[in-house]
Amino acid sequence: MSRVRFLQRDGYQILEARTADEAAAIAEVYSDPIHLIIADVIMPGMTGPELANRLSVQRSELHALFVSGYGHDTLEQQGFIDRRLNLLTKPFPASEFLKRVRACLSVPARESCGASHCA
Repeated sequence: MSRVRFLQRDGYQILEARTADEAAAIAEVYSDPIHLIIADVIMPGMTGPELANRLSVQRSELHALFVSGYGHDTLEQQGFIDRRLNLLTKPFPASEFLKRVRACLSVPARESCGASHCA
């Protein structure tokens, strides 16, 4: 089951984008709050953390969860992330994915550490 379907089955409303630019365009016109962005760390055009930071300027409620096939150490050495980034390393079980989504959404965005780093 895809991550999107898994979250929908659990009651979450999903806005899906194929690229960072598409995600930014959707966020620009979507009038309701967007509570969580789930993005790959490394994407064409801009990184997931760059996208989250860009969106958080207009969306203070935004949390972020990043996924990657690379571990923290590799991504940190390459300058993509820092240690505080909320990263889920692929592959991961659906139960861990849902647990991390719930953890992100359980704390206020700005109190947790902003768009790039949720609890």
